[in-house]
Amino acid sequence: DKPFSEKLALMSSIQYMMSPCLNDDGTFTITFGGYQNGVHTGKTTCSCSSIKKLKQPFSVSPTYCGCCAGHFLYHYQNALGVKLKLKEINSSPLNTNGEKPCKFTFKVLD
Repeated sequence: DKPFSEKLALMSSIQYMMSPCLNDDGTFTITFGGYQNGVHTGKTTCSCSSIKKLKQPFSVSPTYCGCCAGHFLYHYQNALGVKLKLKEINSSPLNTNGEKPCKFTFKVLD
């Protein structure tokens, strides 16, 4: 029975759900990075087990990160009780040499 903005803010209190940021256009962005075995490392590394197996250095299209974004979309959709769509893969450590974290923007569908 809470407004969407309040529900979204409460997501920060759920482990591994990051801290979503509500944008002016009604979308929201989550930033994910630096977790290894449940501990925040401060590094911007990819948490995908398939990627971790690749020999360094390598380059991967950010499109691959849609899989991770889909994981968050699923959990946010269920927790918030709304239909979501991935609007943008803003950044990824995969195509920024670890300079930027995973960052996804989602749109609420009517």
